[in-house]
Amino acid sequence: MTERTVTVTATGEATAVPTRGCIELRATGEGASAAEARERARDHEARVRDALATAGVDDVRSTEFSLDDPTERFDCDDSDDYRATAALSVDVPLDGVEEALVAATDAGATVHRLGTGVAAETRESLEREAVTAAMATAHGKAEAAAAAADGGLGSVRAVEVEPDDSFESIVESSIEWQDTTEFRPDPVAVAAAVEVTYELRGE
Repeated sequence: MTERTVTVTATGEATAVPTRGCIELRATGEGASAAEARERARDHEARVRDALATAGVDDVRSTEFSLDDPTERFDCDDSDDYRATAALSVDVPLDGVEEALVAATDAGATVHRLGTGVAAETRESLEREAVTAAMATAHGKAEAAAAAADGGLGSVRAVEVEPDDSFESIVESSIEWQDTTEFRPDPVAVAAAVEVTYELRGE
């Protein structure tokens, strides 16, 4: 006799108060040549770093350096300048975000985006909590399905946890980016989805 099973899907979520902030900044420089634009952008980057250091911020990373070449534009004008941009990522405790923002913008940097987050180990704990919550919901749904089929719920036959491929690294995975440059320390939320197959027992 073919074994009877029931397969259900469910989601779970876990939240935590953020403990850190991440600021993505842009320092730019313009010039008549690519070399001049790059030099001015590097000088601007140095001023921003000095301002942040004075504010007590020491976790500043260069993430990208780009050059806008006006000769590659369709509507290029001979008077157009080259524009170089240095991208910086600043990681600070949550209570230091506003001071870091003031220091960076006073030095002429522009805010690209803001994020809040938790330590990587806290994020991992939230992921486990979210999976546990999803499994509990799945069990409840499976029990209801078994009762409707005039049977009982047996053991778990298979579990599939939906992977989260939206993050590239353990550092990035601890940050949730906001769609605004206005700092808003919202709770960090982690969700998990599971698909669980249970054995059905006859009554």
